Amino acid sequence: MRRILVIASVIIGSLIAVSGLFFIITAVYLDEKAIDLTEPPKLEKCAQTTTIITNSDNAIRISDKVVTAKELGQIINELKQDRPDLCLLFTIHELTEMRMLDEISKIADESGLSWNLVITSD
Repeated sequence: MRRILVIASVIIGSLIAVSGLFFIITAVYLDEKAIDLTEPPKLEKCAQTTTIITNSDNAIRISDKVVTAKELGQIINELKQDRPDLCLLFTIHELTEMRMLDEISKIADESGLSWNLVITSD
C-alpha cells in the first residue's frame, strides 16, 4: 500500500512540475495589447463638439446613423473641412472590442482634431 502511495505522489508531482513548466514556456509568448492611458488633448478651444458613440454591439454611431470605421474617417474629414475648430467626443461602451477601440483612436489621431474618449457602462 505504501508503494502505491509513493508511486501516486511521484506521478502527481511530475504532472504538477510539467504543467508549471508548460505555463512558464507559454507565458513568454503571449502578446497582450493595452490601452494608451496618456491624457488626451483638452477640449477648451472647441466651438462645437460632435459625439460619436460605440455601444456593446461594436457599431459606430454618429448622429444616430450607423457607420463603418472607414466611413467614420470620411465623415470626420468632411466635418473638419466645414468646421476646423470642431472637437470630437467618443463615448465607448465598456464591452466594446479592443480592436474597435484601437481603430477609433487611430481615426481620431489621423483627423488632427482635438478629441476625448469616455468609457461608459450604459
